[in-house]
Amino acid sequence: MINFSRLGFLTCLFAGLAFAAVATAQTSAAPKGDKEGAAKDGAKDELSVKSVKLITGFALTTIPSEIKQPDGKVLKIDRSNLEKILVPLEDARRIIMTARNSAHAQMCDMPELQAENYLALMRGEQAKKKWTQEQMLFINRLHLFTVMWLTGNVKFLEKDGKKEPTVISEPDKGEKKVCSPEEKDNVKANIEAFLKSVQKS
Repeated sequence: MINFSRLGFLTCLFAGLAFAAVATAQTSAAPKGDKEGAAKDGAKDELSVKSVKLITGFALTTIPSEIKQPDGKVLKIDRSNLEKILVPLEDARRIIMTARNSAHAQMCDMPELQAENYLALMRGEQAKKKWTQEQMLFINRLHLFTVMWLTGNVKFLEKDGKKEPTVISEPDKGEKKVCSPEEKDNVKANIEAFLKSVQKS
């Protein structure tokens, strides 16, 4: 079983950057408008099927063929067997919405809440005892990719006439967002509500 700790959170974060940097989309390339549409959907606490499939497809490209686990064992992943990796659409939507809270916490410079949100998600999904190791890895990558996308670490670059997603470690240096006290309170309330829901389930 994959162990998701605070150290694991950081490890997965940097590993994700490395793997995703060379990944290409397996679904049709997304123009900027689609990303904005997904963000708008998220703002309304809704995500269209198209947006969920889009983000899921991009997250799938960050799955490696094998990954070394904390105990030293190597988990080999058959990326041709998607049924063993992907999770149902509604679960993917829920994970993306949780990742949106993580992204907002990151943008508002609330790293502790961001980590708590992520860890609660992973521990909650692990406690369900219904996902394969590959699905747990995918859930992690879906959360990671969503956060990176919403925080500006994913760019769509032209390649062979098509736009492909590329994860960058240094996003554009623009004006840094400064969250108002009200925005921070909203992020905190959303994450605390999620933490309570996980504890009850």
